[in-house]
Parts: sequence; structure tokens; C-alpha cells
Amino acid sequence: MICRNHESRTADLENQTIELGRLNSERSAHQVAEILRQESDNLSVEARELQARPPPHGEVGTARSVLSLVRVKADAIEDWAKAYDDLDTVQIRTTQARIGEVTAKLRDTTRTYGFEVCGQE
Repeated sequence: MICRNHESRTADLENQTIELGRLNSERSAHQVAEILRQESDNLSVEARELQARPPPHGEVGTARSVLSLVRVKADAIEDWAKAYDDLDTVQIRTTQARIGEVTAKLRDTTRTYGFEVCGQE
């Protein structure tokens, strides 16, 4: 249930970004930054909610690793928002790549240990 709630919020934020259309002004960049901050907050809340649940039997270390990666991703998204606010195209691209790396590591970690991750089949 935690995952579904947060997936729904993420989908809503993604739709808001799509509705903004092309980023062709400082105003639209700041709007994207605000949406990214909401997504960062969403991930942070999800991590707290998941942490409050008991980890799978015998997988305490893995669960901590997964939660740590979720938090790293939330922090990176916050950095991405700042880059948009600063209109720093280099930092936008660099942070976007970092988020991709963390997302891939999170996916790989959870698959290796047989965890199901929100949004994965």
C-alpha cells in the first residue's frame, strides 16, 4: 500500500511536469524545481514509512541498504531542483545522470536480493 500511494503521487508530479511543456523560461524552470522538491519529499516520506515496517526476515542489512539508496535518490532530486532554480544546465545534466545511476543501483540491489520495488514487475 505504501508503494501504491507514493507511485500515484509520483505519477501526478510527472504529469504536472509534462503539462508544463517545453522549458523556455526562468519561470518554467522554477516550476520544475518545485515539482522536483515535491518528488524528493515524496521519496523521503516513503523511506520513513518503509523504515517503520519490519524488514523481511534475515534481510535487515539489505533493507537498510535499500532505504539508504532511496534517501540518496531523494537528496539527488533535491540537488536537481536547486540546479533548475540556478538555471545551471551543466549541473542539471550531471545531477540527472547521478539520479539515473542511483536508480539503477537501487533496482539492481533489490533484484539481487529478491526484493520487490515499487513500480517493478
